[in-house]
Amino acid sequence: MTTHTYGGSPVGYTLGLWHSYRFPEIAIFGLGKAESTEVLELVATGAAASREPAPADQLIDRVEMPGAGLRLRQVDPSWTWSVLVLARQFYSDTPEVPFLQLNWADNDGRFPGDEGFDERLADLQPMMWLAADEHPEGRWTEID
Repeated sequence: MTTHTYGGSPVGYTLGLWHSYRFPEIAIFGLGKAESTEVLELVATGAAASREPAPADQLIDRVEMPGAGLRLRQVDPSWTWSVLVLARQFYSDTPEVPFLQLNWADNDGRFPGDEGFDERLADLQPMMWLAADEHPEGRWTEID
């Protein structure tokens, strides 16, 4: 697992789930290092044990999140080697590593991309299920 700041925003993701279990790597954005690490460890443990991510409701019960829910979404391959920089180094000889993004909801249960999502939180999480060139302009489209 790795956590760091990229483009001014916190980023956390697993490294090795694909290599060891053929389970997609998981990325989360906009949370502090402790919260990101705890959530990712829970998901990775679930993936390693059953090849399925831990149910979101289990994560919500065990981790203090800034919103009302969690959602896993497939990451478009156009993002893989830009934002997820350490994955590029770890998987340098493996061109197609799948990633899932773990999104967290605002306090009203809305997720990034949903109508009415809290605009104050919108810049914290990229919408990586969209192709990078289809993403709304902002912090995440400025990163190479």
